[in-house]
Amino acid sequence: MRYMTHINLRTAALVMAVWVVLASAQTDAIVVSPVSLDLGVVEIGQASTAQFTVENTAGSTVTVEDITSDNPRYSAGPTSFAIDPGLVQVVTITFSPDTVGWHPGALTLTHDGVGAPTTLGLTGFGAFLQPSLPPSGDLLDTRVAYISERDGNQEIYAINYDGTGETNLTQDSANDRAASWSPEGSQIAFESDKDGVWQIWVMDADGGGRRLLVDTPGAEGAAWSPYGGLIAFSDGSDIYVVRADGTGLITLIGGPATDRGIAWSRDGTRIAWVSDDDIWVGNADGSDAALLVDTGIQDSGPEWSPDGQWIAFSTITSSARDIYRVQADGAGLTNLTSSDDALCWHGSWSPDGTRIAYSRWPFSGDTGAIDVYTMNATDGSDAIPLVGGATKDEGPAWSPFLLVEPAPNISVAPPDLDLGSVAVGSSATASFTITSSGELALSVSDITSDNAVFTVAPDAQPLPFDLAPGSDETVTVTFTPTVEGAQTANITITHNAGSGSTVITAIGTGTVSPTAVAITAPTDGQALPPGTTATGLAVDIAGHSAGTWAWMLDTPFPATGVVPQDANDVAAGALAAIGGLVDGASHTVHVALVDGDLVDAGAVPASRDSASFTVGILPPDYVRVVSQQGAPATTITVPVLIYDVTADVQNDRVTAVDLDLLYDESVLTPTSDGGGLAAASPGVIVPADWSLQQNIASPGRLSVSLAGDAAPAEPALDAEGVLLEISFDVSASAVAGTSTPIELGALQLNEGSPSATGVDGLFTVLSIMYGDATGNGAIAAFDASWVLRYVSSGLVGEPDLLPIETSAPVWAPLPLTRDEAVQVADVDTVDGVTSMDATDILRKRVGIIDLFVAEGGAPSAPSAAPGVVAYDLRGLALSERPGARVTVILDASAMADLHAGELVLDFDPSLLRPVDAALRRLDARVAARRPLLTQSEGDGRIALAFASARPIEASDALIEVAFEATRDIPHARESAIRASHLRLNRSLIETDFAFPFRIEPYRNRLMANYPNPFNPETWIPFELAESADVTIRVYGVDGGLVRTLELGARSVGEYTTRGDAAYWDGRNAAGEAVASGVYIYELIAGDYHTLRRMVVMK
Repeated sequence: MRYMTHINLRTAALVMAVWVVLASAQTDAIVVSPVSLDLGVVEIGQASTAQFTVENTAGSTVTVEDITSDNPRYSAGPTSFAIDPGLVQVVTITFSPDTVGWHPGALTLTHDGVGAPTTLGLTGFGAFLQPSLPPSGDLLDTRVAYISERDGNQEIYAINYDGTGETNLTQDSANDRAASWSPEGSQIAFESDKDGVWQIWVMDADGGGRRLLVDTPGAEGAAWSPYGGLIAFSDGSDIYVVRADGTGLITLIGGPATDRGIAWSRDGTRIAWVSDDDIWVGNADGSDAALLVDTGIQDSGPEWSPDGQWIAFSTITSSARDIYRVQADGAGLTNLTSSDDALCWHGSWSPDGTRIAYSRWPFSGDTGAIDVYTMNATDGSDAIPLVGGATKDEGPAWSPFLLVEPAPNISVAPPDLDLGSVAVGSSATASFTITSSGELALSVSDITSDNAVFTVAPDAQPLPFDLAPGSDETVTVTFTPTVEGAQTANITITHNAGSGSTVITAIGTGTVSPTAVAITAPTDGQALPPGTTATGLAVDIAGHSAGTWAWMLDTPFPATGVVPQDANDVAAGALAAIGGLVDGASHTVHVALVDGDLVDAGAVPASRDSASFTVGILPPDYVRVVSQQGAPATTITVPVLIYDVTADVQNDRVTAVDLDLLYDESVLTPTSDGGGLAAASPGVIVPADWSLQQNIASPGRLSVSLAGDAAPAEPALDAEGVLLEISFDVSASAVAGTSTPIELGALQLNEGSPSATGVDGLFTVLSIMYGDATGNGAIAAFDASWVLRYVSSGLVGEPDLLPIETSAPVWAPLPLTRDEAVQVADVDTVDGVTSMDATDILRKRVGIIDLFVAEGGAPSAPSAAPGVVAYDLRGLALSERPGARVTVILDASAMADLHAGELVLDFDPSLLRPVDAALRRLDARVAARRPLLTQSEGDGRIALAFASARPIEASDALIEVAFEATRDIPHARESAIRASHLRLNRSLIETDFAFPFRIEPYRNRLMANYPNPFNPETWIPFELAESADVTIRVYGVDGGLVRTLELGARSVGEYTTRGDAAYWDGRNAAGEAVASGVYIYELIAGDYHTLRRMVVMK
């Protein structure tokens, strides 16, 4: 007879839990019912609830102050309340498990009744219930654990279903076998003789975190319950169940029979096991046990199918060992491996029930080799080796569909880029898209290229960047070949998904264009409007690394040799200007590429080009559109002139004018004033009371009508000059160097009489060359000099005209307007044109900077205002007499980064005149890197401007401005020199500096001789108020003449030094030394004479 222990698992849980049970006496103030609660098996992340009641059995109100739990997975509500006598309060308990396993706990009710506090026991089980596991999925998301003896002992390995990712999980000297996956696939239970006896151990799915589950010698065949909280195993005789944490060991099936090899149904309600070599089934608590099948000598290894309908097992018959499957009620027995010429056992279902993994030992071949195969679970077909070799690999255990944690993922499309053929020095772009295709945000930390000619840049956001799931970012790859030939780059995207990086390939081919030059303006055969004095010359150059060219008018270049002396050199760029044009002329412009000398036209015919053009002739009576130029994003004014049509005003009085202006609307737009079209305004010759009407009749056509009163007494056009001024906004996208006509149409004076011919004009889009103040097409120190001249002259009056205002620069067809010239000179775009612009021009010339701020470069020097001690202004006067020198000093030695400055001094021109201005060093022994300095003078004002490419020697640099006092002054005068303007670098500094001074006029006087007394010589100083012949006479005290000193003509001034005072050597007219005593000396200058005494002492 079979003896079995039947234990309900739920009851077992209660037995295993640690309870604190309330035993309430009848005298208690409150009664809690029930005294314990089981909240059952709850899915991880979910919650379940149960209720208990609190009854007040006392004679007065009882207040429950709080209800607390010693296990945070349990919460109660309400937690405070008052109960009147005889009433009941219902309290709800919520169980929210966060880990697999049993979770015992206790509630404590704190109250003011008898027997307080009151305690209530709780239990619940956290599990991964079967419905939470994927019911189906990709077998590629599963692994198969198996036993291998390839290392000399039994080790547990795991491998992906596709044969990749094989890993040794145990890696020790013990024997480890019989793996069983936890329901969610995070842990594996197994047998090990690590401690000298077979016991059940548990480890993480990656082989880490190994721990002994239960110390039961001889334990084998671990089987994890579908809820994850229990593990069943056998000791070779009986079947036991223990919690997954190793506690609460109970006997599930026991008795005289040999019971082993338990397997749980996927829903956890049924079990199958081997009893005395037969397969039995029963309820999960061991009840209702029944023999399932008895097929042969030995049945073993039952395994439930995922749907609970089938059980696979192996059996030994007289001739073979095979894998069978049978329905859970014993019907439908099928041999799955009967056709296989091998022993087959250890069947394990895939989690989707479609395949079975098993151990296979072939009858032939290496008898020591056992392999792991998988086959179709329905009929045993499609047998495929999963693990094979010359060793024993057996005992497979198929994992569940592994729960994949949410993770970022990346998709890149396209995976490769072909940027095609690109001329060397040019660029081409292509793009790829990075998509965040995972469940978490994708973080891209870097995108790099291993080839410098391929550069990468995200379009929308800078690196590093994050992409939310489903979002994407476009990355542009720019290919700029520097050499000819095919080129490749590996572009690496570094991110937080998968392997951490993704590589795409970019390819491109550098090509070298044939060397060639072509004239794009003027076009061959073009007729320029009458009155055109200059026109733009534009070329297109290809395949010419030197980038230089030259042009000549009406003279072709030789085929080879040096560039002719009369050619116009253009250092770089593609624009020039042809000037000196006159009406009626025909010209041919010739261009040639230059690389030191002329490029050989015989070897490279395309290195030459030419274009012929003409200039029209003005008719005797005309209305003419004046050709203009302007930069993109500016406003221009186009004058319309009328000439010689008013000569016969007595016969044909002009009282009405109609005309249309035709223009390129993609380049020019007539201006408006916000209230409507306001492009046309009447010229100075139009009578004030005339009406002007205008309208854009169609795109590119501005219609204008002028009219006055036709009565003979009313004013008519009776002069020639500016008829209209038309304002246009130039498109910001206009291409520099291009020209477009502005044509006259529908021209009519009155209704055709007098007659007039319309003459078209030309608009050229100006290509500003910043810093080129002279207009020669290159940046040079001379440009900086002109900019300083402009600055200093503007500080004392109207600024001098820059050369580009008087002559057309090589990069424009016409001289520039003042506003355009300022734009050229204002290279830092700060405060108009200042000395700092000259500094930047010098810095670019010597290569300290590559771009002006106006060209997109960074500011090149500090703009912060210097502090109050960073500079000093002071004055110095060595004398108060006419002709004295008065000096003002700007000391900037405390500034460590001085590049440029401006100083304006105001003075009284009737008293002072500037005589010198210089930037000097305190230490003259040090060779100075002198800055560029200019000065300008106006009426009572002097301005200085200086600039340097590098910081001026900061420790000892100063500016001295010297003045000389006038010599023509009738009486004493006082005045002051004042600073009215001071700029250092880009900062304008307010200053109230003033240096007062006094000038005393000269007068006639004789001064005391020196030395006095003397022996043997002395000097006699004197001062003259006007020019005169000067004589000094020396007398004795008796009045006798001792000596006469004829000094000759002397001019106004002081004669006080030994070099210019009168000299007496102490001798008489005979050359004899005079005796000691008192002598009288007389000054005679013109009509002026005076006497003084002196003493000779021997």
